[in-house]
Amino acid sequence: MQSMTLEQLRAASNAGGVSGVTLKGLGGAFLIQIDTRSGFGALLSKARSSEPRRFGNPLAALNVLRDIGITVGQLDASGYDPTDKIKPLAQYPELGRKGRHRACLSDCGNWSRTRTTTFFIVCRQRPAQSKF
Repeated sequence: MQSMTLEQLRAASNAGGVSGVTLKGLGGAFLIQIDTRSGFGALLSKARSSEPRRFGNPLAALNVLRDIGITVGQLDASGYDPTDKIKPLAQYPELGRKGRHRACLSDCGNWSRTRTTTFFIVCRQRPAQSKF
């Protein structure tokens, strides 16, 4: 499956190249799956990587689609598990600010930083105290 950024999705939608969109639950997040008229499928990806863009709240994904101009789609919640949510590191106060930052950079590897400097960790287990 290929990836498509938000701008590419907007351009394809305006050109009439999108045949359908599915909001697909996967673990504790929702992904936007795009079907094009040329027959290939794609996932909405982050702007600067091919990593799929994950939405913890399906309403946020619907707002993104509505802003593009896509108002009809499908929902597939068969793979959604609300107990498998991505937990913000801010919920680990015992680590402190620097410890949370180091935990993001340490053994899990899957981390991202938002504009509000909230760190999210994708690991299923609680991060260990960093020894830095």
